[in-house]
Amino acid sequence: MMSAVNQPPSSLAWSTLIRSTAISGITGALAGVLVGGVGGRIAMRISALVAGDSARGAITDNGDRVGEFTIEGTVELLANGLIFGVVGGVVWIVSEPWLRRYGHRVGLSFGILLFALAGTEAIVADNRDFAILDPAWFNVLLFGLLFFAYGSLFPVLRRLNDRMLPGRGKTTSAQNVLYGFVLVPGVLFVVITFAALFADALCQTCGPSQRLPGIAFTAMTGATVVLRWKQLHQDPVAHDRRLVTVGMVSLAATVVLGLIVTIPEISDII
Repeated sequence: MMSAVNQPPSSLAWSTLIRSTAISGITGALAGVLVGGVGGRIAMRISALVAGDSARGAITDNGDRVGEFTIEGTVELLANGLIFGVVGGVVWIVSEPWLRRYGHRVGLSFGILLFALAGTEAIVADNRDFAILDPAWFNVLLFGLLFFAYGSLFPVLRRLNDRMLPGRGKTTSAQNVLYGFVLVPGVLFVVITFAALFADALCQTCGPSQRLPGIAFTAMTGATVVLRWKQLHQDPVAHDRRLVTVGMVSLAATVVLGLIVTIPEISDII
């Protein structure tokens, strides 16, 4: 007779995991459009207003004109928000088992993790926008806050999506297929990102300092995969202290190593 633990995962367990993961991806995309797209447009407008007439008409790093509103620029910003939002959803899927240990501070903790991992994607010392739009420190603060806005909004939106999207409790076969399809972009991103960590051809500008946060994030991903697998099999070792230690240490290492890369960029700007 099979024991109550270490059982093969049931179809319900698999469908629950697939739905939960897909909802995180959907939430990431939605939060990305709201924060990175709409919030990014508002931040740019505030930045232009603060800079005043001295910056009006200047050409930004993306080729846009300061103070000028265009449909093309807005659509591009929303699309970039969508893409980076999906990336944020992947980061949540990997880090959520360890972040939730911070309780009500999970949103702030998630924002810090995102800023450490991707802060240099938005805050780059050689970006001419920080020279055009004064004061530089204000713009670093303004665009840095978008990461924390995303991190704080994500858990709230995810709870809402979990209540509103179909299949809560038990999903149908059609719903499983649909949720599985939603996971495809995230899986592709994970494969490409992890390949880039170790392949110079895919990340020609990645030096050792840029790769170290990614390696720590890879270790956290491994801990999360092991945890989910053990939970699927109802393995009590899923709560093993050693596994929790690996997850928490890799989370901390990702943040610390990421900030070591990001902070010098900020200091060069301000």
